[in-house]
Amino acid sequence: MTHAPTVLVTGAAGYVGLSLCRHLSDAGWHVIGVDRRTEPPGFPGTYRQVDLAQPDVISNLLAGVTHVAHLAALASVEACQQDPEQSEADNLKITRHVYEAAERAGVRRFVFTSSAAVYPHEAPLPQSEDSAQSSGQVYADHKLASESVLRNDRHGPDAVSLRFFNIYGPGQCAGIIAHVVNSATTGKELLIQGDGEQTRDFVNIRDACRALELALERKRDFQGLAINIGAGVETSVNALLRLATESAGHEFPVRHIGARPGDLRRSCADVRRAESELGFRCEVSLQEGMAEILRKVGDA
Repeated sequence: MTHAPTVLVTGAAGYVGLSLCRHLSDAGWHVIGVDRRTEPPGFPGTYRQVDLAQPDVISNLLAGVTHVAHLAALASVEACQQDPEQSEADNLKITRHVYEAAERAGVRRFVFTSSAAVYPHEAPLPQSEDSAQSSGQVYADHKLASESVLRNDRHGPDAVSLRFFNIYGPGQCAGIIAHVVNSATTGKELLIQGDGEQTRDFVNIRDACRALELALERKRDFQGLAINIGAGVETSVNALLRLATESAGHEFPVRHIGARPGDLRRSCADVRRAESELGFRCEVSLQEGMAEILRKVGDA
């Protein structure tokens, strides 16, 4: 890039948002991060603590911005189910508001972080982008509705929706891998819901950031296209435990408890569209990613 582009990242204080800001800054982008939360230490760019639900807030931040990565969301599926109105405000209305402001500001590319939650439990594996549909799950339905806004509006910036599968990486506090690492390093008993044969598709944070950057800078028109971001590898929780034991070099206590009602049994991304439309494939294997996390925890 001969001229450093300027990207506005919403949700910049979250795990993925902050990781993306650091990644883009290292790659030469001028980064403006916004979030409701206070500025993270050592933020790599300009940071503004704002509430995106407030009128005109985002418009005042978009002067000179060429690209937007919209990560801000109420990401707790349970919280969304319990408070559908708040989910609609945070996961749909704010997306529409930020996109409309980006249109007025002349932004060129708008990247939206969607979710693999849009796939119904009965969707065949690997889950292709065409199998997404309303499930009655509030979080997923608002993600799908946001995708629809970006796909159907032909007047705003060119948009693309990235449907992320299970992101993990060093420093993460939530998610099954974070809990596994905690038990492997502290010896605390790990509780596994169900028999452990439920599967997920794990995406390392470095690959997630690389996919986001490719979506931001790709020289083509996406026109609201939805693209899976996953490894295309189905891994059971039990296989994850075996890998963690191998990487840690010792066993740790695990106890299986009752399965969580409605929990997804299997998940795996069809990654062909990511390869053809983004030129993206995951590069960090789960074994490599797990070893890196355990090494960094040991060095801390």
